[in-house]
Amino acid sequence: MNRRLRLLPALALGAALALSPRVPSASELCGSDGEWSQTQFGERRGKTVTDLREIHEPSPRGTWRIDCGENGSASLSAWDKDEVLICAQVTAWGSDKAKADRLLRSIHVETGGGALRAEGPAQSKSARWAVTYRIFAPRRQNLDVQAMNGGVSIEGMRGRVDLRSVNGPISVHDGGGDVRGRTANGPVTVRLSGSRWSGKGLDIETVNGPVTLQIPEGYSADLETGTQNGPMAMAFPVTVQGRASTRRITTVLGSGGPPIRVVTTNGPVAVQRPGHDDGEDEDDR
Repeated sequence: MNRRLRLLPALALGAALALSPRVPSASELCGSDGEWSQTQFGERRGKTVTDLREIHEPSPRGTWRIDCGENGSASLSAWDKDEVLICAQVTAWGSDKAKADRLLRSIHVETGGGALRAEGPAQSKSARWAVTYRIFAPRRQNLDVQAMNGGVSIEGMRGRVDLRSVNGPISVHDGGGDVRGRTANGPVTVRLSGSRWSGKGLDIETVNGPVTLQIPEGYSADLETGTQNGPMAMAFPVTVQGRASTRRITTVLGSGGPPIRVVTTNGPVAVQRPGHDDGEDEDDR
C-alpha cells in the first residue's frame, strides 16, 4: 500500500506533463525555406537563391525599430519570453546562380542599438535582394516597423506600436496597447478579439486599398470606419451617432471603450463577424 501511495504523485506528474502542450523549438517556429513564400522580383530569367537565418537576442529596451528595407516584410507574434527570436529569410536574385550566391553572401542582417535592418550592395537591374522577417517578441514590446513594397503584421502585441508601409498591406490580429498604422497603397485587415480593446486604442488608415474589419459579437468600443470612395458592407446593424453618412460610420458599440479607427480613402470597407465574410452593402440599405 505504501509503495502504491508513493507512486501516485509521480503518476500524477507524468499525466500532467503528458497533457501540457509541447512548446515548439525555435527552429520549428522559424520553419524551413520550403514553408516560406519566395520573394518575387518579376524577373523571368536569372536565378533566385535563399538563406534562412535564425537570430536570438535579448528583448530591446524602449522602442524596437525594424526597417524591412526595399521589398522586405515583417510578421511579428507575441510570446511570453523576455527575448526576441528573429527568423530572417534572405532572398537574392542574379543573372546566374554564381552571381546570386555571391550577392546572398554579401547581405547581412544587423541587430543592435535597438534596431533591426539588413545591409547589402546597392540594388540594380542585375542584382536584387530582400529580407522577410518572422519575429517573436514580448507582447508588450514597443515597436516602430516600416516597409517598402512589402507588408507588416502583428499578432497579440500589446505595446506602443507604429506600423508604416509604402505599397504593402497592414494586418493587426488580437491586438492591444496603442497601435497606429499607415499604408499608402495596400489593404488593411484588422481582427479584434475579446470584449474590448486593452489599451489606448487603434488607429489604422490606408490611402488606396480595401479595409476588412472583424468585430466579435458583444464587443464594446468607440468605432470609426468608412471610405471616401468605395462601397461599404456591414455584417450587422449599427446605430450611427451624429451626422449619418453612407461613407463614414462613427458609433458606440456596446458600452463604448477605447477608440477603434480603421478607414480608407479609396477602397471598399467590409465590417464582419469572425468566421463570416458576408455583409450588407451600406449603399443598398
